[in-house]
Amino acid sequence: MGDIVSFQGEFSEDFMGNPSSPWSWRCEAAHAGGALADLGSHLLAMARHLLGDVEAVCADSSTVHRQRPASNGSQEMRSIAVDDQTHALLRFANGARGTFSSSWLKHGYKNHLSFEISGTKGTLAFDQERLNELRIYRTGAVGRDGFQRLLAGPAQPGYAAFCPAPGHQLGYNELKALEVQALILAVCGKGSRGPDFEEAWQIERLATAIRLAAAEQRWVALSDI
Repeated sequence: MGDIVSFQGEFSEDFMGNPSSPWSWRCEAAHAGGALADLGSHLLAMARHLLGDVEAVCADSSTVHRQRPASNGSQEMRSIAVDDQTHALLRFANGARGTFSSSWLKHGYKNHLSFEISGTKGTLAFDQERLNELRIYRTGAVGRDGFQRLLAGPAQPGYAAFCPAPGHQLGYNELKALEVQALILAVCGKGSRGPDFEEAWQIERLATAIRLAAAEQRWVALSDI
Protein backbone atom coordinates (compact mmCIF):
# COMPACT_ATOMS: atom_id res chain seq x y z
CA MET A 1 0.00 0.00 0.00
CA GLY A 2 2.99 2.32 0.45
CA ASP A 3 2.51 5.39 2.61
CA ILE A 4 -1.14 5.75 3.67
CA VAL A 5 -2.58 9.07 2.51
CA SER A 6 -6.35 8.82 2.93
CA PHE A 7 -9.23 7.02 4.65
CA GLN A 8 -12.85 7.13 3.49
CA GLY A 9 -15.29 5.55 5.92
CA GLU A 10 -19.05 5.15 6.01
CA PHE A 11 -21.49 3.29 8.24
CA SER A 12 -25.03 3.59 6.95
CA GLU A 13 -28.24 1.70 7.66
CA ASP A 14 -31.90 2.54 6.99
CA PHE A 15 -33.74 1.26 10.08
CA MET A 16 -34.70 4.85 11.02
CA GLY A 17 -35.36 6.00 7.46
CA ASN A 18 -39.12 5.85 7.82
CA PRO A 19 -40.39 8.92 9.75
CA SER A 20 -43.10 6.66 11.21
CA SER A 21 -40.48 4.50 12.90
CA PRO A 22 -41.18 5.07 16.61
CA TRP A 23 -39.10 6.87 19.20
CA SER A 24 -36.77 4.59 21.16
CA TRP A 25 -33.91 4.90 23.62
CA ARG A 26 -31.64 5.54 20.63
CA CYS A 27 -33.40 8.90 20.19
CA GLU A 28 -32.53 10.19 23.67
CA ALA A 29 -29.26 12.08 23.93
CA ALA A 30 -28.73 11.18 27.59
CA HIS A 31 -28.87 7.44 26.92
CA ALA A 32 -27.64 7.08 23.35
CA GLY A 33 -26.27 9.75 21.04
CA GLY A 34 -27.85 9.36 17.61
CA ALA A 35 -26.37 7.86 14.48
CA LEU A 36 -22.91 9.12 15.46
CA ALA A 37 -22.87 7.07 18.67
CA ASP A 38 -24.93 4.12 17.45
CA LEU A 39 -23.19 3.52 14.12
CA GLY A 40 -20.36 6.01 13.94
CA SER A 41 -18.61 4.65 17.03
CA HIS A 42 -17.91 1.39 15.16
CA LEU A 43 -16.51 3.30 12.20
CA LEU A 44 -14.31 5.45 14.44
CA ALA A 45 -12.99 2.27 16.07
CA MET A 46 -12.18 0.89 12.63
CA ALA A 47 -10.44 4.11 11.57
CA ARG A 48 -8.29 4.17 14.71
CA HIS A 49 -7.45 0.48 14.38
CA LEU A 50 -6.29 0.91 10.79
CA LEU A 51 -4.67 4.37 10.82
CA GLY A 52 -4.08 5.27 14.46
CA ASP A 53 -4.78 8.50 16.33
CA VAL A 54 -6.85 11.36 14.93
CA GLU A 55 -5.47 14.83 15.68
CA ALA A 56 -8.34 17.08 14.56
CA VAL A 57 -11.88 16.95 13.16
CA CYS A 58 -14.37 19.19 11.40
CA ALA A 59 -17.98 18.03 11.22
CA ASP A 60 -21.62 18.68 10.40
CA SER A 61 -24.69 16.89 11.80
CA SER A 62 -28.39 17.06 11.04
CA THR A 63 -31.67 15.75 12.40
CA VAL A 64 -33.91 15.02 9.42
CA HIS A 65 -36.98 13.72 11.27
CA ARG A 66 -37.44 16.01 14.28
CA GLN A 67 -40.43 14.14 15.68
CA ARG A 68 -41.36 10.46 15.84
CA PRO A 69 -44.36 8.53 17.19
CA ALA A 70 -43.99 7.71 20.89
CA SER A 71 -44.64 4.04 20.05
CA ASN A 72 -45.93 1.92 17.18
CA GLY A 73 -49.32 3.24 16.08
CA SER A 74 -49.32 6.06 18.62
CA GLN A 75 -50.69 9.51 17.75
CA GLU A 76 -48.44 11.06 20.39
CA MET A 77 -45.26 12.53 18.93
CA ARG A 78 -41.93 12.89 20.71
CA SER A 79 -39.19 15.35 19.83
CA ILE A 80 -35.83 14.07 18.60
CA ALA A 81 -32.68 15.72 19.93
CA VAL A 82 -30.00 13.50 18.33
CA ASP A 83 -28.47 13.35 14.86
CA ASP A 84 -29.86 11.26 12.02
CA GLN A 85 -26.65 11.73 10.07
CA THR A 86 -23.17 13.10 10.69
CA HIS A 87 -20.33 13.81 8.29
CA ALA A 88 -16.78 14.72 9.27
CA LEU A 89 -13.29 15.43 7.99
CA LEU A 90 -10.43 13.78 9.88
CA ARG A 91 -6.74 14.63 10.22
CA PHE A 92 -4.71 11.65 11.39
CA ALA A 93 -1.50 11.92 13.39
CA ASN A 94 0.39 10.04 10.66
CA GLY A 95 -0.44 12.78 8.15
CA ALA A 96 -3.28 10.99 6.37
CA ARG A 97 -6.59 12.71 5.73
CA GLY A 98 -10.00 11.10 6.08
CA THR A 99 -13.74 11.41 5.59
CA PHE A 100 -16.39 9.98 7.92
CA SER A 101 -20.12 9.45 7.39
CA SER A 102 -22.72 7.83 9.64
CA SER A 103 -26.45 7.65 8.92
CA TRP A 104 -29.35 5.50 10.08
CA LEU A 105 -31.75 6.72 7.41
CA LYS A 106 -29.85 6.01 4.17
CA HIS A 107 -32.32 3.87 2.26
CA GLY A 108 -31.14 0.56 0.82
CA TYR A 109 -28.28 -0.01 3.24
CA LYS A 110 -28.64 -2.65 5.98
CA ASN A 111 -25.11 -2.97 7.40
CA HIS A 112 -22.91 -0.73 5.27
CA LEU A 113 -19.82 -0.46 7.44
CA SER A 114 -17.28 0.29 4.75
CA PHE A 115 -13.90 1.87 4.21
CA GLU A 116 -11.34 2.63 1.54
CA ILE A 117 -7.70 3.19 2.41
CA SER A 118 -5.48 4.73 -0.24
CA GLY A 119 -1.71 4.72 -0.21
CA THR A 120 1.06 5.75 -2.56
CA LYS A 121 1.11 2.23 -4.01
CA GLY A 122 -2.49 1.07 -3.93
CA THR A 123 -5.98 1.08 -2.46
CA LEU A 124 -7.82 -1.36 -0.15
CA ALA A 125 -11.63 -1.44 0.11
CA PHE A 126 -14.07 -3.30 2.39
CA ASP A 127 -17.86 -3.40 2.83
CA GLN A 128 -19.36 -5.40 5.70
CA GLU A 129 -22.42 -6.22 3.60
CA ARG A 130 -19.91 -8.39 1.69
CA LEU A 131 -17.87 -9.27 4.75
CA ASN A 132 -15.99 -12.20 3.18
CA GLU A 133 -14.39 -10.00 0.52
CA LEU A 134 -11.62 -7.44 0.24
CA ARG A 135 -10.95 -5.39 -2.87
CA ILE A 136 -7.37 -4.37 -3.52
CA TYR A 137 -5.54 -2.47 -6.20
CA ARG A 138 -1.76 -2.28 -6.43
CA THR A 139 0.11 0.07 -8.71
CA GLY A 140 2.45 -1.61 -11.15
CA ALA A 141 0.38 -4.79 -11.50
CA VAL A 142 1.07 -5.95 -15.05
CA GLY A 143 -2.09 -6.34 -17.13
CA ARG A 144 -4.42 -5.29 -14.31
CA ASP A 145 -6.00 -1.85 -14.44
CA GLY A 146 -8.70 -2.40 -11.81
CA PHE A 147 -9.35 -3.91 -8.41
CA GLN A 148 -8.70 -7.54 -7.49
CA ARG A 149 -11.28 -9.31 -5.30
CA LEU A 150 -9.88 -11.43 -2.45
CA LEU A 151 -12.10 -14.06 -0.78
CA ALA A 152 -11.81 -15.06 2.88
CA GLY A 153 -10.68 -18.63 3.50
CA PRO A 154 -9.12 -20.97 6.06
CA ALA A 155 -5.85 -19.03 5.94
CA GLN A 156 -7.58 -16.21 7.83
CA PRO A 157 -7.69 -16.52 11.65
CA GLY A 158 -10.81 -18.31 12.90
CA TYR A 159 -12.27 -19.16 9.49
CA ALA A 160 -11.23 -22.83 9.51
CA ALA A 161 -13.04 -23.42 12.81
CA PHE A 162 -16.30 -23.11 10.89
CA CYS A 163 -15.43 -24.14 7.33
CA PRO A 164 -12.35 -25.78 5.74
CA ALA A 165 -13.00 -24.42 2.25
CA PRO A 166 -12.49 -20.90 0.89
CA GLY A 167 -15.37 -19.01 -0.66
CA HIS A 168 -18.07 -20.69 1.45
CA GLN A 169 -18.24 -17.59 3.65
CA LEU A 170 -18.68 -16.91 7.33
CA GLY A 171 -21.70 -15.06 8.68
CA TYR A 172 -22.21 -12.33 11.25
CA ASN A 173 -22.92 -14.80 14.07
CA GLU A 174 -19.69 -16.71 13.43
CA LEU A 175 -17.83 -13.44 13.90
CA LYS A 176 -19.59 -12.93 17.23
CA ALA A 177 -18.44 -16.40 18.33
CA LEU A 178 -14.86 -15.49 17.39
CA GLU A 179 -15.16 -12.25 19.39
CA VAL A 180 -16.29 -14.19 22.47
CA GLN A 181 -13.37 -16.59 22.03
CA ALA A 182 -10.95 -13.66 21.82
CA LEU A 183 -12.44 -12.16 24.99
CA ILE A 184 -12.11 -15.44 26.92
CA LEU A 185 -8.51 -15.88 25.77
CA ALA A 186 -7.70 -12.31 26.82
CA VAL A 187 -9.25 -12.85 30.27
CA CYS A 188 -7.12 -15.99 30.62
CA GLY A 189 -4.00 -14.05 29.61
CA LYS A 190 -3.56 -15.98 26.37
CA GLY A 191 -4.46 -13.34 23.82
CA SER A 192 -4.54 -9.66 23.00
CA ARG A 193 -6.38 -7.53 25.54
CA GLY A 194 -7.46 -4.88 23.04
CA PRO A 195 -9.73 -3.19 22.29
CA ASP A 196 -10.10 -2.32 25.96
CA PHE A 197 -11.72 0.37 28.12
CA GLU A 198 -8.92 2.77 27.21
CA GLU A 199 -9.77 2.35 23.53
CA ALA A 200 -13.49 2.82 24.27
CA TRP A 201 -12.63 6.09 26.03
CA GLN A 202 -10.57 7.23 23.03
CA ILE A 203 -13.49 6.54 20.70
CA GLU A 204 -15.92 8.46 22.93
CA ARG A 205 -13.39 11.31 23.11
CA LEU A 206 -13.26 11.38 19.31
CA ALA A 207 -17.08 11.34 19.08
CA THR A 208 -17.21 14.23 21.56
CA ALA A 209 -14.83 16.22 19.37
CA ILE A 210 -17.02 15.55 16.33
CA ARG A 211 -20.15 16.71 18.19
CA LEU A 212 -18.38 19.89 19.29
CA ALA A 213 -17.06 20.54 15.78
CA ALA A 214 -20.57 20.12 14.35
CA ALA A 215 -22.17 22.34 17.00
CA GLU A 216 -19.62 25.14 16.61
CA GLN A 217 -18.92 24.66 12.88
CA ARG A 218 -15.14 24.64 13.25
CA TRP A 219 -12.09 22.42 13.43
CA VAL A 220 -11.55 20.86 16.87
CA ALA A 221 -8.19 19.48 18.02
CA LEU A 222 -8.34 16.24 20.02
CA SER A 223 -5.78 17.73 22.40
CA ASP A 224 -8.52 20.14 23.53
CA ILE A 225 -10.91 17.33 24.51
